Amino acid sequence: MITMNFSLSLKVLCFGLLAGILIGLLSCTPKIAEQSVMPPPEEVTQTEVTEPLTPCTTFDSLGGADRETAMTAYVLYRDNLKANRYEEALPIWKQAYYMAPGSNGKVKSQFDDGVTLYRHLFDQTNQADLKKRYVDTIMMIYDKRSYCFGEEGYVAGRKAFDAYYYFNQYVDTTSVFNWFIRNLDEKGVDADYFVVNPFSKMLYDKVVNGSVNREKGLQYAKLIIKIVEKGTKDCKGKECETWRIIADYAPAQLELLEGVEDFMIAITILINIYLWSKCIRTVAS
Repeated sequence: MITMNFSLSLKVLCFGLLAGILIGLLSCTPKIAEQSVMPPPEEVTQTEVTEPLTPCTTFDSLGGADRETAMTAYVLYRDNLKANRYEEALPIWKQAYYMAPGSNGKVKSQFDDGVTLYRHLFDQTNQADLKKRYVDTIMMIYDKRSYCFGEEGYVAGRKAFDAYYYFNQYVDTTSVFNWFIRNLDEKGVDADYFVVNPFSKMLYDKVVNGSVNREKGLQYAKLIIKIVEKGTKDCKGKECETWRIIADYAPAQLELLEGVEDFMIAITILINIYLWSKCIRTVAS
């Protein structure tokens, strides 16, 4: 009886929430603070590879002495990086990276490590020309990863995320927005979670300033709602906390578009559908 009463109370709460939202559409929507969620670190695994999985140079495609030199460089630079000895790690990373960017044919952490090292250099200087050079190098590292291992949509999302949060003074917003779009277009409802919040903010800004039209704005607003709904539904363990942060921000950011001409009804419907499905899942659980 207690369980039934609790479930009924939740249903009443959901109906009340949706009714309140519909009424609230006639009032001002409060401002929300943007929240970022970081991309996951690349896992380092020792995998036996019998055939090359990359067009880039690997350990096996190097001759005897060079092979040993490259493998040793990988070990040494990572040891230094783990100890936060960035200056010592950088030249050894360069040796490893330029000799065998494909590593063992599967490991990709060398690209994230390169980004970490050059971002450290970026943070350590106040010279704008050096900062721009480091940002360009970081983007080239991402492009090299894409060439070696594919995953163009994921890599575009990583480039967009870094440019949006760290390098916004050195990368034009059109490029950043297009990288986010590349991630969403390629991965659809399985788009990487870390692109959702910054893209939602960029989409809002571009719809408001008119650089994105109504049709395109609605297309991606619908996709964002579907991504959040799928992510919160399918998440497991610690992933769910990340998706909770996203779910608290992205739909609310899109709801701000209700004040834009021709967007109010469409956005209202999208948000209501999302909140209704969220309530149903809460009751069912």
